[in-house]
Amino acid sequence: FGPEAVDTLLKLMEDYRHRLVVIVAGYPDLMDEFLVSNPGLESRFKTTLTFADYSIEEMLQIYIGLCEEYQLTIETDGFDAIRNACRSLRMEREGKFANARDVRSLFEATLTQQALRLGSNADKESLSTITNQDVTSALSGVIIKPKSESNQDLS
Repeated sequence: FGPEAVDTLLKLMEDYRHRLVVIVAGYPDLMDEFLVSNPGLESRFKTTLTFADYSIEEMLQIYIGLCEEYQLTIETDGFDAIRNACRSLRMEREGKFANARDVRSLFEATLTQQALRLGSNADKESLSTITNQDVTSALSGVIIKPKSESNQDLS
């Protein structure tokens, strides 16, 4: 229903042009395709904002912030593992990189790996510690996703 949705959007933008604000967001190449999908669409969007990807250090800070929110500590060598994982995410997902969402996915996968590592034989301190191995194991699950999962992430 893509063309019908665009036609409906265009009509609403015309009929309510003084009372309606429409914001669209997406990856630059997909947004370009969307804007040229209908001759009247591109001219109705006057402003384009392009946001740069986060740096590796900014991604690391997002991850650390999630650890703080969950009251988790990171082993010393875990910081390097996280930094390397963020670097790998950027390289693997070039063009379809979701920045904070991918970092969140890495963090959630790390929690899963931590739980698998701990099982039922964990001491209380281990329950709040992220290890190098947790991050490294999580990265392979985040980067190597079936195509159907990767496509769902884009919607």
